[in-house]
Amino acid sequence: MKTNYFPTFSILIETANLSMADLEGLTECLKTLQNQEYSPVNAREVLLLDNGSVEPALLNQMGQPYSWLRIQKVSSNMGYHEVKKEGMLRTTGEVVVLADSDCRYEPQWLWSLLKPFSENPEIGIVAGETTVATQNPYGLAMGLVYIFPPFSYKTILYEADNYLLNSVAFRRKVLEKCPLPTDLSIYRGNCLIHARQLREQGYSIWKQPLARAIHACPNGIGHFVDRFFKLGSDAWRIQRFLPSGLSKKNKANVWKLRLFEFRGRFEILFSRNREKMFKLILALPIAAAAVFFFLTGTAVAVVKTSLNKHE
Repeated sequence: MKTNYFPTFSILIETANLSMADLEGLTECLKTLQNQEYSPVNAREVLLLDNGSVEPALLNQMGQPYSWLRIQKVSSNMGYHEVKKEGMLRTTGEVVVLADSDCRYEPQWLWSLLKPFSENPEIGIVAGETTVATQNPYGLAMGLVYIFPPFSYKTILYEADNYLLNSVAFRRKVLEKCPLPTDLSIYRGNCLIHARQLREQGYSIWKQPLARAIHACPNGIGHFVDRFFKLGSDAWRIQRFLPSGLSKKNKANVWKLRLFEFRGRFEILFSRNREKMFKLILALPIAAAAVFFFLTGTAVAVVKTSLNKHE
């Protein structure tokens, strides 16, 4: 693969997601980066930032096969978004590529994210598409209701209203003018707030459907309950960061989990593989449980907000 110009770039990964996930996910993540068609050895640096979620000796052992990987420590007090923001400051490439330790990346992922920057100097943000594996009933249930929709199966760039930090690339100058907000009392809604801020400042968010990632599903019952409860809480709390004049319909469109996309997701998943229909009977109770914990999280957030107003 050759081009007349290619931006310098850095890749950033973190371990903050591994406290409740299987460490095998990090191993798979690094393997898929090693197998990229456009090798990570071309990066200015590939940083794996550790906030203490993994034993140092084990982390060093896991990273040893990859000469291009640099492991750096950050404060154990830093959460997911804080680690991402700190990592952005430590990189030096013209473009910062963000990945997650619990994702697997298809071989053309890195090249597909970077290529638009070389083709159009006006492009400042390119986001990939992230979904979950749906081979079994649990994965199928997550494909129906989790925060990662099915792949669009488009083949060209298209403009979007959001991005995910597990598969996105920014020009550094964009992040300098509009940094990722971290001082928000929400769990995973920072990207939605940041995306709105970016668009308000005149930046377009471009989705690259050829840059595809597979995200891990919640690992275990505790993680499952915790994740959907917090996402439900986010769905309510995030509204206070939106313009007061925004319609209820538009506010609903920025919820972290869009429950009413179920029909569209169902059509995409089953139109491409009708053999999954027999798994649906097992998947639906799991999806229903996820919706229950999501709505419970929303209800608790509503009650807490109401109580705080009356104090």
